Amino acid sequence: MILNTSDLYKKYPKIIALNRLSINVDKGCVYGILGPNGSGKTTTLGILLGVTNATSGTYSWFSSQNSSDDRKKIGALLETPNFYPNLNAWDNLSITCKIKHVPTDDIHRVAELVGLDDRLFDKFKTYSLGMKQRLAIGAALLGKPEVLVLDEPTNGLDPRGIVEIRELINKISKQGVTILLASHALDEVEKVCTHVCVIQKGKKITEGNVNELVVSENLVEISSEDFDALKSCCLSFSETLSCEENNKTLLIKLSEKTKPIDLNRHLVNNNIVVNHFIPRKKNLEEFFLEKTKQ
Repeated sequence: MILNTSDLYKKYPKIIALNRLSINVDKGCVYGILGPNGSGKTTTLGILLGVTNATSGTYSWFSSQNSSDDRKKIGALLETPNFYPNLNAWDNLSITCKIKHVPTDDIHRVAELVGLDDRLFDKFKTYSLGMKQRLAIGAALLGKPEVLVLDEPTNGLDPRGIVEIRELINKISKQGVTILLASHALDEVEKVCTHVCVIQKGKKITEGNVNELVVSENLVEISSEDFDALKSCCLSFSETLSCEENNKTLLIKLSEKTKPIDLNRHLVNNNIVVNHFIPRKKNLEEFFLEKTKQ
């Protein structure tokens, strides 16, 4: 176990930012804390990194008592990259090395890892936003930490920059680094995270493996020229649990042991001709909206 939290609670004078949050992060996973702005994501990371004090509750890294040695195993990027604009990347990273007591020999490794080895001696102010973000992640990786903590890593980036950060996260993860990230970008979380915790107003709504969460329901997407007859027939099927309508397409939720072919057979027996019939899983956006709609 890399990280365990138990009933983390943070109260400010006028707001409860975190309400009894308990999560578990296993070694080697990419764990996403997902929630809308103001849900408590950044507060959570701040507490876990010792930047903010919890009102109550406990947490532990590496199943220990959060010693200074444990802190050295954690690399983090919580804010917008903050480097000296007129210094090149090498000089900026050298400063970080001194702060972390890491030899400058490690700079070439992280520069290659984040794809900036060919721009290492260019001034920081000449970098694009995506390059600045990658350099900041590189700085967090100096010293070969076991865990990388990121807060909204794709925030403000253009599509190309988002893809670059996504690929970088996957690359870092494959090297055995456990990654904990907070984000409200549903699509990005679904593409990079193995596990997710959904929080809203400081409370955990659900937690688990991403694939298991979004495939937990038996769904069929279906449409027909005779939409009203299709809908009526689907609702008459005894194993239909719910029927959602969206732009003349139905999303049918079937009972757990029912197969899509059983619904199809029911439609054929009732002379319903379909032009679209696809078994599918919910994406993370649908799952998130469903869980937070209250």
